[in-house]
Amino acid sequence: MTATHSCWHCLVLGAWNKSHARRDVSSTIRTFAPILAPPALGLFLLWMSGSEAGPAAWMLVGFVLAVLLAAILIPAIGDIIDARREMVSWSGIAITAVALISPFLWFPDSGDASILAETDWELRALWIMTAGLLLGICLAILPSSVAAWRRVTEEGAFASRQVLSGLSLAVRLTAVIVTAWYVATRLDEPWPSHDSGGEQPAPSGSYFPSSQSPSFVACRPPTGQDVDRFNLKMLPWTEENLRAAREPSLYRQSVQPSAGDPASSYRFTWLRSFHPPMTVRIDDSGGKLVLTAKRLSGDGGHRSNKRIGRMVRRELTRAESEKVRSLLNAARTERSECEMYFDGAEWVAETRIGRSYHYAIQQSPETGPVREFGLYLLGLTGLRLDPVY
Repeated sequence: MTATHSCWHCLVLGAWNKSHARRDVSSTIRTFAPILAPPALGLFLLWMSGSEAGPAAWMLVGFVLAVLLAAILIPAIGDIIDARREMVSWSGIAITAVALISPFLWFPDSGDASILAETDWELRALWIMTAGLLLGICLAILPSSVAAWRRVTEEGAFASRQVLSGLSLAVRLTAVIVTAWYVATRLDEPWPSHDSGGEQPAPSGSYFPSSQSPSFVACRPPTGQDVDRFNLKMLPWTEENLRAAREPSLYRQSVQPSAGDPASSYRFTWLRSFHPPMTVRIDDSGGKLVLTAKRLSGDGGHRSNKRIGRMVRRELTRAESEKVRSLLNAARTERSECEMYFDGAEWVAETRIGRSYHYAIQQSPETGPVREFGLYLLGLTGLRLDPVY
């Protein structure tokens, strides 16, 4: 009987221990999930954003996380915030209001301040305004967030109260962190040293031949227009944006090659009337294809002091390299008719292999090799493409 009783005692004690352990795990999850899940979501969004999340975006989101977590997790800071709840909240609201109004005062002509930030200083000012906005939001929600966190960690509190307090805390933190991620990945990088990536200054010569010849493949001009006159209308606008992007002249490299030139280069230039211009160049050096993509500030349809807003450089895989070459061969032999519009987008494909140079230019093509070539190269950059036209 004694052995049986002891056995039952062990079973009951083991069951109680397991139940207690489950309660401990449940309580730990209930306590820390609201404070850990939002930061994990923010870091995941940054990682998923790829090329759009530059160093400045990571720093801005990190700044927001540091402010929120330090105020909530460090008791001394939480005590100060709890003792001055109204002052902290109203200070946050005031900072938020000033930061919201500032872009409209600084850039009065447009609601999209990022497009009008034409200089490095203006772009840095825009980042400072954004940081101020997020800091103001953080201060405005910190008193209620600290109070919610203390209810979550309160000893002997009802589980339902802890869950509700945890949910309200998680919603606040998630909203601020997602806002920081969204804004930071839509602003250009504020450091030109990062943007330029060591690129050489733009050449002073022409980017395209002055006249048409059998060596160059381009789209046919609309019926009744002289090909050279057509190119004179289309190409200067393209050259201006290539120069702003500090791109080399593939045509000049074919005419006057130098020792430092790659064996071959391919480039796609995308000039949308109402959205930032983009260039994607692929250089073949030693059999390896290296992609260099740049997105400019401003929009392609207006003259402005354009700057490199985002830059991506990486080596292509074998499969990507083979795909590029196959699309390139199709685009080089294409000679379709193109039309000129007041709006739309120029799609320019260039190739230089040694001293051989070809280009094809179309306006807003809906089908064809040039469109396929351009879309594939744009997709390799990891940058936002919408809208495509």
